[in-house]
Amino acid sequence: YAQVTLVGRDRCHYLTRTVAQRSFPRGGSFTDRCFALPDVTIVPDALADARYADLPAHSLHGARFYGAAPLWIAPHLSLGALSIYDSKPHPEFSDAERAHFRRLSTLVVNELKRQRGLRDLKKREEALTRARDAANAANQAKTAFLATMSHEIRTPLNGVLGMAQVMAADPLPP
Repeated sequence: YAQVTLVGRDRCHYLTRTVAQRSFPRGGSFTDRCFALPDVTIVPDALADARYADLPAHSLHGARFYGAAPLWIAPHLSLGALSIYDSKPHPEFSDAERAHFRRLSTLVVNELKRQRGLRDLKKREEALTRARDAANAANQAKTAFLATMSHEIRTPLNGVLGMAQVMAADPLPP
């Protein structure tokens, strides 16, 4: 099976819904051992490799074959790993298969970036909607204020103008 695992400060997090435990401690996991390595890591048979002999005992599926391709998003910055596992050893893993696995990890990184971009776009769209709504509310308040002020100014001004016309039409006695 294959999975994408993101690595945090203390824990690894599966991007899958196929396992009940979606997070696990980083220390000693296959992902933790491989996510920052410069290239694809292939362990044809973990029981035959002293560096990884402890892994099958901790594996959810009793995996013996392990493969990991780091998810590089920038030089010296890996998010985690694209991992493949099998309960049977695979003594042969060709250079072409490694190259394909490397390309798959690049596709995963591109998809993660695309999804992040969509989330960012949605957040910006929501912020713009809130700003538009606030601007519309401010515009309505301004319109109401100007209408009220116009009425408040016009009413006494009409009285003043009316008195001025009366005074201009009839001269006052000395």
